[in-house]
Amino acid sequence: DHIDKADPVISVTPYSVTYSGAAHNATGTAKGVLNENLAGLDLSGTTHTNAGDYLTDAWTFTDASGNYNNATGTVHDHIDKADPVISVTPYSVTYSGAAHTATGTAKGVLNENLAGLNLSGTTHTDAGDYPSDPWTFTDVTGNYNNPKGTVHDHIDKANATINVTLYNVVYDGNSHTATGTATGVKGESLSGLNLTGTTHSNPGDYTSDPWSFSDVTGNYNATTGTVHDQIRFGACSSAFGVGNAILPPINSDGTSVYPRKGGSTIPVKFRVCGATGTPIASANLVFAPTGATLTMLSAMRGTIDNVNESGITDVPDVAFRWDSSGQQWIFNMGTSNLTAGQTYQFRINLAYGPQSIPFMIGVK
Repeated sequence: DHIDKADPVISVTPYSVTYSGAAHNATGTAKGVLNENLAGLDLSGTTHTNAGDYLTDAWTFTDASGNYNNATGTVHDHIDKADPVISVTPYSVTYSGAAHTATGTAKGVLNENLAGLNLSGTTHTDAGDYPSDPWTFTDVTGNYNNPKGTVHDHIDKANATINVTLYNVVYDGNSHTATGTATGVKGESLSGLNLTGTTHSNPGDYTSDPWSFSDVTGNYNATTGTVHDQIRFGACSSAFGVGNAILPPINSDGTSVYPRKGGSTIPVKFRVCGATGTPIASANLVFAPTGATLTMLSAMRGTIDNVNESGITDVPDVAFRWDSSGQQWIFNMGTSNLTAGQTYQFRINLAYGPQSIPFMIGVK
């Protein structure tokens, strides 16, 4: 007699999953002719952890009862690559002269740190708006997809350090310009500082001389400002006498009293000098833009002392004129429009206002 071994009924189910960091096995059953479960089905050949396409994973059946034929076969298993968790942080900073790069992390399904995140496309040094800086991820394990993306980075322009030095000099006929420096965030010298608005040669009080800074690198903000420059009158040499003050016959201490009478004028005299101590004879250099005239500051009624000065009979001037013989400026001021019993305060308007010359006279 003879009884052949039967074939078992083998059912193996493949798997198609996404990488999770855990091992996966195909599942299956081995059944006998009475639908009984049979031991001996070996699925260890279908075990995988890493992502991949496993076309011919092997299984075997080895009968332990002696009643069934042994069997073998293959199954198609598959593990998809997972998506890494990418976090990229952009930067928004002010230009510092140093390179900046976005920061970021790449995490796996087990929260492990992954290599392969490339942020070099986000590196910048110069000021600018970078709305589409690229980053990439290249997996080195074979278990993760390779995503890419962009990030919005920004570097603001910095403020340059501007130092402008004013000048306060005595008129010497030369052109003068304020000096200055523009310095960057790393102590570097910057071009673009324009001081031409501070250039003058004539006497004057230049209270708001403009300067400007225009950056040529693209890394610094443009800016403007003003500086107070001055070109003043100097002391006159002893060869010419007193400068920057009212001259006789008007007393500089304000004690002069003149008679008021028709046709009488008061000689108003002064001189100013340059750096060499020589009187300046040019009206363009000496007087304010309003012209070579006087300004009456005040008229006050009060007790007037006796007349101690004599006027001269002359035609009143309409402006100061240069007296080359006396090396002085002179203005024949009429008395007919002055009121007896008044003390008057006048000012000679000069190009350099702080040295404009005040004087006082009384009329009786």
